[in-house]
Amino acid sequence: MTDYLRGSISRLTPDGTFTWDVTGMGNAAKASLIPAGIHTASFGGHAVVALNQDIRGVVEVNRDDGSILWQKPEPLNGDKVNFGTLLTKPHSAFRMGGVEVYGNPTVVGLEAGGGIVAIDYYGRPLWGFVGGMSTDKYGVYYYPTPHGLLEVTDVFPTLDGLVGFAAQAGYGCTLVGELLGVPRKRVLSWMVLWNKTTGDDWEELKPPISMAGWDELLLIFQNIHDSNSADVEVSAIPFHYANWDWVYNWGMYKTIDAHTIGPGEKHEVYVDKPYPMIRVRWRSSTPGSPATLRAFAVHRGR
Repeated sequence: MTDYLRGSISRLTPDGTFTWDVTGMGNAAKASLIPAGIHTASFGGHAVVALNQDIRGVVEVNRDDGSILWQKPEPLNGDKVNFGTLLTKPHSAFRMGGVEVYGNPTVVGLEAGGGIVAIDYYGRPLWGFVGGMSTDKYGVYYYPTPHGLLEVTDVFPTLDGLVGFAAQAGYGCTLVGELLGVPRKRVLSWMVLWNKTTGDDWEELKPPISMAGWDELLLIFQNIHDSNSADVEVSAIPFHYANWDWVYNWGMYKTIDAHTIGPGEKHEVYVDKPYPMIRVRWRSSTPGSPATLRAFAVHRGR
C-alpha cells in the first residue's frame, strides 16, 4: 500500500501488521502489481509505484523487503548515463505485456500536462504525449495537452491489451477512456547524460538509441567543464540489430557527426534520415584532462 501524505510504501498482513514500511518516498501515489509468469514483466521487483513529485518518476519494489530494484528517472545526483524521461508529476503506472529480456514498457500517467507516456527499461520514451510543466519563483504551471486530457490520475491495462485511463477533463467528473492507438505528432525527450565525467578512452551509450516509431532525433550536448574539452561522435547503425561484432568490430556504421566541444560550449546533432539505430560515444579531447558532459535527446514522430 502507499500513503501519499506520509510518503511511504508498505506491506501489511491481513491483520494490519506491517511486514515492512519504507518512508521518505515523497508523495507516493498509486501502486500496481506486476503480473507473474514464464515471461515475466518484472525487472526484479513485484510492484511499480508512481511518485507524485516534479521529476521523481516510477520505482519498482520488492514485495519481500520493500527494496527498490528499478527506478526511472533516478535521483538527480552524481553522474548518470541513461537518466531517462523527465516524468512530470506521475500519478500512476503499470508494466505492460509479458515478454523477455527487459522488453516490457512501463506506462505512466502524468498529472502535470495530462500526459500518458510509455518508457522502456532504460527510461527512454517509446510513445505517448504530454503537455508539459514549468516552475519558477512565482509557482507551477501545467500546460494542457493538445489531445484534450488534463490531469491523468490513473492508467491501467484493459482486457484487450490496450491502455485505459482516467483524467480530470470534466467539470466535477472524471473522464474514463481507452487509447486505441499511438498518438501522432508527438514530441518526447529524455536525458542521455547528466554530469558525466569523460575518460581517455571512448565510452559508448548502451544500448544504442532506437529510432523505431520516430521520424526525427535532436541530440543536444553540453560541456559544463570550465577548462577541458570533450569529443563526441554520433553514428548510424543501418539495421535493427546492434550486433557487437558487426557494429563495433566490423565497422558496419556510418558517422553522422564528430565534434570537439570546448569548455562551456554546446553542440547539436539533428537526424532526420530513416536510420534504425543511433550510436553515441564520448571521450576527453586531451588524455588526463576530463570534461563534464550533459546530453539530451528529443524525439519527434510526425
